[in-house]
Parts: sequence; structure tokens; C-alpha cells
Amino acid sequence: MEREELKRCARRIMLDITEEDYEKLEKELKIILDGTKGFSKIENLEQVEPLVFPIIDDNKILREDKAEVSLDTDDVLRSSAYNHLNQIKIPKVVD
Repeated sequence: MEREELKRCARRIMLDITEEDYEKLEKELKIILDGTKGFSKIENLEQVEPLVFPIIDDNKILREDKAEVSLDTDDVLRSSAYNHLNQIKIPKVVD
């Protein structure tokens, strides 16, 4: 992928990327694209059905989605010990 194409993509998704990061991105994309070249060697690939879900389990039973009434924001905030700007503050869990 050309650098100008990368820049165009970055602008479209509003990313601010440095020239150094573009160099890294170009190298990483080259590795990915080189890795996909082997797909062209697979015979009858266009006849293979795409994999939708990687785990096939006929016994898997998923529950039906049901819309439910959620808790009132004010009630939840009142019940929390620490909150700020309509968000509940919790202790830091990652160092």
C-alpha cells in the first residue's frame, strides 16, 4: 500500500499519524499482504463457503434476546459510593 493511500485512509478516519508511524505501518502492512499471497495458490478457493462462525457446535443453544427495562441512571448513581459527571468511579484495576 502506497504512503499516499495510507494518508488518505488516515484522514478519512481522522487519525493523526506521524511519518515514523507511517513507516512502521507500511512495514506491517507489507508483512500482512505478503502473508496473504499464499491464498492464490489454493485451488477452487472461490468454491469454498466462507466461515461465518469458527466453532461448529450443534448443541449450542443461545437465549432469545429480549428488550428489558434498564435501571434508572439517577438511582444507580445514588447507590454508588463514588461518582462524577454521571459516571461511577471505580478503583484502578490495572497498573
